[in-house]
Amino acid sequence: MTGDRLRGRPTGQPPELLSADGVHSVTFDDRHPTLVGVYPEHSGSITQRDQLLDMVRQREEERGCMHFLTSSYRAPISRLPAELLAEVFLYVKGNNAHWSGWHRILSVCRHWFVVGATMPRLWNHICVRRSVDHLRVSLARSKTIPVEIDLKPTGMSRTGNLALAEVISIIMPHVHRLRALRLGTISAADVPNALAFLRSRSFPVLRALTAYPESQSHILELEPHRFPGLRELCFERLNVFSSIAVMSQLTTLRFNAFNGLDDAFTMDSLLTAISSMANLEDLVLSHVYFRNTVTYPSAHSKVGFSRLRSVEMTMDAAVTRRLLSYMIIPPSSRVYLALSLVHATSPQTFQDILPSDKSSLPILSELTAIRISATWAMVAFRGSILPDDLNASPTLAYRFQVVVDVPDYEFEEADPELDDALEVLEYTPEVHALYIQTSVSMSTGAAWLHALSGLPKLQRLTVVLTFDAYQRTEGTTVNTILSTLSSPPVETLAHDGVICPNLKRLRLVGSWKWTVYMTERVVEYLEARRQLLGRQIALQELSIALHGRLPNADFEGLRKGFEEAASPFVGRVVFESKASPLEE
Repeated sequence: MTGDRLRGRPTGQPPELLSADGVHSVTFDDRHPTLVGVYPEHSGSITQRDQLLDMVRQREEERGCMHFLTSSYRAPISRLPAELLAEVFLYVKGNNAHWSGWHRILSVCRHWFVVGATMPRLWNHICVRRSVDHLRVSLARSKTIPVEIDLKPTGMSRTGNLALAEVISIIMPHVHRLRALRLGTISAADVPNALAFLRSRSFPVLRALTAYPESQSHILELEPHRFPGLRELCFERLNVFSSIAVMSQLTTLRFNAFNGLDDAFTMDSLLTAISSMANLEDLVLSHVYFRNTVTYPSAHSKVGFSRLRSVEMTMDAAVTRRLLSYMIIPPSSRVYLALSLVHATSPQTFQDILPSDKSSLPILSELTAIRISATWAMVAFRGSILPDDLNASPTLAYRFQVVVDVPDYEFEEADPELDDALEVLEYTPEVHALYIQTSVSMSTGAAWLHALSGLPKLQRLTVVLTFDAYQRTEGTTVNTILSTLSSPPVETLAHDGVICPNLKRLRLVGSWKWTVYMTERVVEYLEARRQLLGRQIALQELSIALHGRLPNADFEGLRKGFEEAASPFVGRVVFESKASPLEE
């Protein structure tokens, strides 16, 4: 009681726990004290203790938020100037503007959101997928800088699902700053709106235009005063080749005609347009077909394209051959030629694609590594330019490719031949590495002598023979190849009195059954080649790989015998078994 007297309270009175903020008295029942006076009108339902606990929780939450904000502000990245932070955002976004995940960085904090939302360069490449809301927001946040717009509906292939009319109405006020407009696939119902938009407006800074209408036979005039800066044009089923002035500006042309255009689209109009493209860098032509193919023009002279970097043609062989005969493609270009049988009326072979005058393809004379694949349904010739390195892979960086794919259901009488591809080797004197994969039956009658005679710099030769239903005498191809390499030259293309005088490595892979007789024949060929070369060894390395024919005991005996017999003529002998020839 002494403490109560010192504090000025009467003896026996309970202490006033709270005496401010509207609390005037404390009453006690038999068990718990009750605070009265906080909310007089609800004093029976809300206790002072509950209010205090709520206040404590609110203060704790506020303190946690303040701690988070102050600690995040102390982070090094939060102390960056807004300009540097914006550059970090640009790096995260990268060059792939189709990735929308970069938007998540704006949800980290308010500061990041403000920096990202007020930086126009983050919103200059707009990829419209699900709705037009993102288009509206991006156009607003990009302010006045040039923008690129891609219409790519998620899980859909048509802009019709995005209400193209609404998209155009949103874009309309911003055509003066459109740098790229990629409309994608346009449904037949939306084609009139899209063409009316392109025909009625001027696009002063537009550099790239993409349009793939689903309906056929539309003519689109591209006047130079409306498209003064157009450089890249990708389209389908549109005839724009009469716009010569604009075509001469292009650096990239990608055109897919599908089933052809109207009668106004002719080989002459195509050649005239392409001949005017002195600045062309990338050319892609697919399924180009002319309804009137009675005659082809012959008045055009060859045109060189010094800036051309890439050429892809997937068309009828006659059209491809005609185009190539008027073009001079620089050796630095990548060339891909494929045969399209959409409108073919007769079997077409590998040689039907290439022009008779190979001066149009100087790249052939610079190829150093070639890979040839030939089956009953396909022949492919692929070449690359690699350093003079025997260990370099011939499959890297293809610079020249010709692919002829003939499905069985197209022409029953069409039989691709290995010789179709081997004949091209006559124009590739710089080849160092040659890889050939074919069936035994197709290789049996191939003109190996003619093919190998024109390769004086060949250092590595690999031949992979696969099994087929028409497999001929086992080992015939091996004998033919070795006999060719060890025979005196009979053609003027051979050099130094021997075919392939610089050949160092020879690898043969196949399913033939190896016998002691074949070992004896190989030794005879190696001895003959060594005499022709006038050297101690015929090859630096000879590798024989068999698959699926011999039990281990027999294989080990043949391997030992072959290595002992061939070692005096070869620097390194490899005789091995493989599960499949396709492991190469």
